[in-house]
Amino acid sequence: MHEKRIEIRWRDLDALGHVNNAVYLSYLEEVRTQWLAHVLGGHETVWSWVLVRVAIDYRRELSLDDGAVIARCRLSRIGTSSVRTEEEIVTEAGEVAARAEAVVAARNADSTSSRPLTEEERVAFAAVEGDIDLTGFRVEAADGEVGTVDKATREAHGGFVVLDPDPRFFAKKLMLSAEAIESVDAETQTVRVGWTKEQIKYAPQVEEAPDEGAQAEAAAYYDHELTPYTDKGLP
Repeated sequence: MHEKRIEIRWRDLDALGHVNNAVYLSYLEEVRTQWLAHVLGGHETVWSWVLVRVAIDYRRELSLDDGAVIARCRLSRIGTSSVRTEEEIVTEAGEVAARAEAVVAARNADSTSSRPLTEEERVAFAAVEGDIDLTGFRVEAADGEVGTVDKATREAHGGFVVLDPDPRFFAKKLMLSAEAIESVDAETQTVRVGWTKEQIKYAPQVEEAPDEGAQAEAAAYYDHELTPYTDKGLP
C-alpha cells in the first residue's frame, strides 16, 4: 500500500468549513500519481496513463482541525490495457474518511486511444506489488549472476528484493530496490536487475525479514547513492 501524507489547506474548504467533496478526489489523484511513478520508475512515465473511472464512498467529513490526511493507493487488478486500484483517505488518527476504486488506462502517445500494457509495465506492476512470488528465482546483474531471491522478499511489501547471494560473491543477504528490476522471466525463473556486481555488493545488508528501519536505510541508499548501470555493451 503506497501512502502520501497531505496537509489540509485553507483552499480545500467549502463555505461550511469542510473539505469539499471534489478535493477528496484531488487527494486520491495525488497519491495515485505518486504510486504510478513509483511503480513505473519515474514521473515522466505517468503522462502515458489516464484516469478512466473512479468510484468513491464518503465516510467522514474533514476540516482544518484534522491537520492532515493519509492518502493510500494499491493495485487491485492488472487488465489488458488498464489497472484497477483500491484507494482510501484516512485521518492521522486512523479514521477512514473515504474509500474509492479507480481504473487507469495506458494510452498511445500520439492518439487518445488506449493500448495494451507492455511486458515491462506488466512485470513492474506484478513485481513491485508482490503479485509474483519471486522466491528462488536467479538474480542476474548487468555483468553476471549474483544469487537468488530470498523468501524474505515477501516481507518487504514490494519495495525491495532480498538477495541471497552466492557465497563466492558475498556472505550476507542484501536489499535491492524493486525499481531496479528490468525484467522477470517466469519460464527460466530469472530476475534481471540494472546494477553491476560491484554496485550490488555495497547494497544495504539484512539479516532476517527486513523491518521498517532496514527498509528506510535501503530507500535512502537507492535515493542518494546508486544509479542504474546503463552500459548497453553488456549483455
